[in-house]
Amino acid sequence: MLIAWLILLQIASPPVGVEVFRSENGLNANALYGVLVDPNGFVWVNTDNGLYRYDGNTFRVAPSTLGREVVLANMVDSVTIAALSFDNSIDLIDIRRLSSSQILSIPDSIKLNSFASTVSRFGDTLYVGTSERRLLRHSGIGWESFGFKSTTKLLERITLITQGQHGPLITSTIGAWAIRDGELIPVDTTTQPTSKPTFSQGEWWIAGRQKLHVVRGHELESPISLSEIGVNGYVNQMVWRTRDELWLATQREGLIVVRRSNQGGWTKETLLSFNNISGLSIDSKGAVWVSTLNNGLYRFQSWFDQFDQVVGFPVTGKTVFASRNIVISEFEGAYLRDENVVSWSRIASGLIHYSDIIGRDTLIIGQLGYTGLYSNGTWSVNLQEVVKSKGILLQPPIKHAHLHGGRLAIASPNGVYVFNARTFELVRYVERRSTAVIILDKDRMAIGRPDRLEVWSIGSGKRLQSQEIAVSSMVSVGADLVLVASANAGLQLFNASDNTLRSVLDTEGAKTTRWNSIFRLNASMFALVGAKGLFIIELGDLSSVKKLTEIPLTPDGYAQAIRHVLLDDQGDIWLSTSDGVLRARFSDLLDQPILPSIQISELRVDNEELDIRDRVELTVDQNRLSIGIATLGLKNPRSMLLEYRFGNEESDWIPLAQPSIEIESIRKGTTVFQFRLRNVLTDEVVSMVSLVVYKPPFWWELTWVIALGVMLALSATVGLTVFTQRRWHRRKLELLAQEDKMREYERVAVTRLLTSHYLFNALATIRSVARRSTEEVNSYIGRLSKVIRALIDRTSQNDVDLRSELDWIRDYVALESVGRQLKIEFSVSIDEELDPEEIFLPAFILQPVVENAMFHGALNEDPVIRCDVSLVDNHLRIFIRNRIANPPAQIPKNGSNSRGLQFMTERLKGWGRYHGFDLENKDVLSTRFTETEWSTEIIVPFINHELPLVTRI
Repeated sequence: MLIAWLILLQIASPPVGVEVFRSENGLNANALYGVLVDPNGFVWVNTDNGLYRYDGNTFRVAPSTLGREVVLANMVDSVTIAALSFDNSIDLIDIRRLSSSQILSIPDSIKLNSFASTVSRFGDTLYVGTSERRLLRHSGIGWESFGFKSTTKLLERITLITQGQHGPLITSTIGAWAIRDGELIPVDTTTQPTSKPTFSQGEWWIAGRQKLHVVRGHELESPISLSEIGVNGYVNQMVWRTRDELWLATQREGLIVVRRSNQGGWTKETLLSFNNISGLSIDSKGAVWVSTLNNGLYRFQSWFDQFDQVVGFPVTGKTVFASRNIVISEFEGAYLRDENVVSWSRIASGLIHYSDIIGRDTLIIGQLGYTGLYSNGTWSVNLQEVVKSKGILLQPPIKHAHLHGGRLAIASPNGVYVFNARTFELVRYVERRSTAVIILDKDRMAIGRPDRLEVWSIGSGKRLQSQEIAVSSMVSVGADLVLVASANAGLQLFNASDNTLRSVLDTEGAKTTRWNSIFRLNASMFALVGAKGLFIIELGDLSSVKKLTEIPLTPDGYAQAIRHVLLDDQGDIWLSTSDGVLRARFSDLLDQPILPSIQISELRVDNEELDIRDRVELTVDQNRLSIGIATLGLKNPRSMLLEYRFGNEESDWIPLAQPSIEIESIRKGTTVFQFRLRNVLTDEVVSMVSLVVYKPPFWWELTWVIALGVMLALSATVGLTVFTQRRWHRRKLELLAQEDKMREYERVAVTRLLTSHYLFNALATIRSVARRSTEEVNSYIGRLSKVIRALIDRTSQNDVDLRSELDWIRDYVALESVGRQLKIEFSVSIDEELDPEEIFLPAFILQPVVENAMFHGALNEDPVIRCDVSLVDNHLRIFIRNRIANPPAQIPKNGSNSRGLQFMTERLKGWGRYHGFDLENKDVLSTRFTETEWSTEIIVPFINHELPLVTRI
């Protein structure tokens, strides 16, 4: 039971830097019998459902092997893989074309009682070793058993046939022999190998029962003892990652790695507790590939062991802060290490949403009902109670805290609070949602908000400066200088002395990168966390970028789960994540010499597969070209952009949304295609490949023929051509203008309808509210002006993002609350995987639904209108509902006769047509009544304008 539980943990949560491939990744197989990496860097997996090749993007099966059990696959030469099946068929696969160059079948006359176990080629002869003491060869005259003059009774399963010093060298499960002059000469009959041979570090290695053996010349040497490196039990396979790091698949301990220590000994680490590992291989980028019989395919990246999953901490799971002596969990409390007795003591319990070290040794902890400072074993007063005594609410969760010059500032969802750091007296409160705060000096502070950056006077409480930027996080880098991590403008440097913003990373991709947070590591280095991953940035003079280093985590973007980054005095970096605490040596992270690369993995012309080479010559009748691109050694797909261009050097580079392109019509003459990987943050080109395609012209396209044809036909065709082109062009412009006018009229009609509707209702409401309170009139008019301004501004917009639409709806509900004299709440729930700023809908499309929700639903006892947004089968689902206080006598089963909802349905369908989707027979909007609830569901295609849907020339 314990072993099964450990295996389950490994499957569910692999180590950092380890990628797992299973059926959901396109590996459509249940049992994996082995893995190898060819000289081009492609990974081949032999399975019970064929031989698959992975090119860094997708798994593709060799068509001739589909549906067959490929029990062994090995290289027979530099361009050919032999795929051996249980039915004793041998496919020779050309690695350049992913197709069989030859399919061989061992005839029944050989009378094999087992299966082939290894294949090698020497010259024009193919040698096949079997599992029952047989050695076969195939040449131009067919199959034959190899005739030995000496007895073959000592031969068991043959594991390797390689080129020795004086001819072929054979190893089996009980020894090794050399073939010389047709005779079998014993080399070593005491080794008793237990593993598959592995070509590693330029040599063939085989594990025996007690030692590790290497093939040198025509002999086996035994340089390493298993007991010496601490391995128990049989070794199934082995591979050297470096000359001092050996990976072993063992029967008892699973996947282990042993390393030579500086003192001359060995250290051992268990990576996977599986006893069903079927293959090991290493690629040119230093990644180790591990195949298992039923747990999928693993890739251990070259940087996987730089991070340690910290154990021994009293908490697990989601952590918000961690260091060598402090660990704080979101749900399990805060703990402090007592180094004298090496134990942990709890200093806080309950839900903790924020924590950080401020000053030298002061810890701030933010909870739902408590926000305090911990230093030298004592807690300060509850800052939330201090604020409450002033008649103000410090709304959790805390977003940021900064201590400077005797002032402590805290940013929260409802404002910024400034305290005297000694007396904890509230000095200043600035309302409105805040994401970060920096104390600049005794009287000024910089406040980051979701839509702008402001500088305020602490003494007078006045705003001094303002910049429009979506602030996610901030750190101070000097007098009046603040680094700003933005959600819409990348990384910016704010200078409070002259109220200027300057982009720190100047490339276009870096300026549009969404950063979640930034943390100071030391005087010049900072950790950046965002959608592109985790990066270390080093600033030089004048706060310019001196170095930017990507810190690879998991391929799926582990950085999204990082809550805090800390560099301690001993040179260790600590990451607090949603899956626990990670630790690594900071110096190791800054040394990342391995760069990714790309190459052409597939080349087809009119569905005919071609050999992959730098230059392709076509015939005049070939038109359709397909090019597949492989990405090898890619650490983080989010930080690299695959681009291509064709033509001359002045052509623009075009981003590729998928690693392939299709050319519908190939131009005559020579065309050069170039592909590259570009770092979107530094603009550095990491890898580039080229393909030259030549298509000859037809005979009538030759120069002298073309000149003669042009002279004869020019006078007769020029007039007709000009007339036809002008007429066609004019007609096309008329159609486009007509379509644009229809969409514009529709938007204007909606805007005028809504504007008149609000103005008539607003006048009546203002008259009613004026009798009660002048302040309510001012507030109402302010919200009304925002609503009307949005109506006017969006008249020319075909699309609007979901966040803007929801903000407008909130203002609309607020107006209706005043008019109806009710506290109507509009609650929104959006899936975590969705970004409302990247989701687009027609403008004002939700207003009729919300209006019907108020009309049909309960409008007493503070009603709540709920809006749920989710992604279902690549469609956007918006579900708006309101409960019914007094259900009608007869409840309609489906639909609504509201003219507004019918008009909205037609708008949604027209909007879909504009974006290329056919929604005529789709149920894009449906309204339902039950005895307790009224609801409307909108389902439309998910449109994200930042991602191209199709790449096609």
